Parts: sequence; structure tokens; C-alpha cells
Amino acid sequence: WANVWDTLVRVDLYWLAIAAGFVLLHQIGRAMRIQSFISDEEGGVKLVVTCVLQSWLGMLLPSGLAQIAFVYMLKVLHAVSIVRALSGMVIMRLADLALFAFLAFITVSEAGKSLGSDINRIVIVIIGLLVMLGAVLVLFRSFLKTEILKKIMANNWLVRVFDGTSRELLDIIKILAHPKPALATVLMWTALFGAYAALGLSMGVELGLSAGILAFSLLMLINLLPIHGIAGIGTHHLAWYLVLVAVGTADEHAKVIATSSHVLLIALFTVWVVPAPLVLKFVCRRACNRG
Repeated sequence: WANVWDTLVRVDLYWLAIAAGFVLLHQIGRAMRIQSFISDEEGGVKLVVTCVLQSWLGMLLPSGLAQIAFVYMLKVLHAVSIVRALSGMVIMRLADLALFAFLAFITVSEAGKSLGSDINRIVIVIIGLLVMLGAVLVLFRSFLKTEILKKIMANNWLVRVFDGTSRELLDIIKILAHPKPALATVLMWTALFGAYAALGLSMGVELGLSAGILAFSLLMLINLLPIHGIAGIGTHHLAWYLVLVAVGTADEHAKVIATSSHVLLIALFTVWVVPAPLVLKFVCRRACNRG
């Protein structure tokens, strides 16, 4: 803990400020992507605030509770149906898993030689599962269109729920293939990569580009899995430690950085949470005045 405290005391505030700026840019990118499928053209600033609040809650709450909170906020603040919100979250998470699996796959040969075969196996399994899930979704929709099931669908509420959900999922897949959400995805993840890189530099950690992309991709793959505990205690430290060691960081230094980064990341997201309620109140009041 003495080394962790020393790292936090000596952190470079210049790079930490840059990291905070990238975090806000990441939230703007998230809001742009979500806006593409919720049809809330006038809720841009409010949606950014929603994303800021959800990200902060996501760092503190276990995985399931954070997602439930986000669905609730989308419903209350943006009038998004629960099915639409859940479908969007599922598709975006799967798309992000595929993206980072691909990035890890193409960088592992250069930056992860020591764990190359193991990481490749993990990446291949993830890609295979994503392909299988997509195929099942398409086949299920085709199955529901058959004449035999028309009468069953009329009387089976569970089938109707699956039908409606799969329709929303396929609709969101089509939307996310458009240029705007694709560019928003590039913006949000590039910005978060910048935030992580700046955070590392603030603690004196410098990785090469390939090693940096591999480390970031593996961290995002782990973060996207439903294993996040309360405040990320344990899961954050283990993920950062394993990834840093995998890209060549010394064992003791990796432990110190894993703990220090946890404290700093919570601080970075809290910086934007503090003014969020005031911004949200101002936006809602202005909307009411217009109405």
C-alpha cells in the first residue's frame, strides 16, 4: 500500500486532466450511439448526462444492477420502452465484444507472444459464440414466420415476447450498421483508449502501440463480461494485473498500477458525475419552458 500511495501522490496531473477530457468525449460518443436507436433527437445533452451517471453507477454496482439502472433511466428520462432498451444493450454489448475480440486477435501476435496461444483460443471461442448467437437469432425469426406457429403465437405470450424482442434486436442491428452509430462507436472507444493511455502515462506507465491496444482490448473484453463485483473490488485489480503482466509489466509494478488505476478511474468518472444533476435539472427546466 505504501507503493500505491506513493504512485497516487506522484501522479502527473497534466495527463490526468487529459484523461478526464477523454472520459467526457467517450460519454459523448456513447450518447451519440444510443441516440441512433432511441429516436430522441432533442435529448443530446440529457443523454450524455444519463451516460455519465450510468458509467459511474456501473463502476460501483454489480453488473446486473448497473444495467437495470440504465434501462430505468432510459425509460424515465427518454421514454424508451424496456424491450427496446434491453435489446439495444444486448446488441451493443455483443458488437463491442466482437470488436475487441478482433482487436485482441490481430495484436496478440506482436504484443502477447508469451500468452499468444491461450489468448487466441479465448478470442476464437468468443467469436464463435457471437456467430452462433447471430445465427440462432436469424433462425428463430424465420421459424416464427412459418404457418405452423401462427396459431401458437396468437395464444402463447412467451412466444410473442420473444418475437417482439427479436424484432427489436434485428431492427437495432440494421440501425447500428449505418454510418452515424458506426462513427459514434469509433469515437467512444478511441476516446476511452485515449483516457486509459493518458491514465497510464500519469502513473509513468508507457506501453507500445501494439501492447497498448492489446491491453486495452483484453480489459474491455473482461469489462464487458457480467463478472463486475461491488465497486469492482477484486475484479478490476485481477483484470488489470493479468493484462499488464501479459504485456510484459513486472509483477510488483503491475499490482501497484492495478490498485492505483482503480482509485484514479473512479475519481475521473466522479469528476463528471458531480455537475451531472445540475445539468440535468437545467435541461429539464428548459424543456418544460419550451413546452
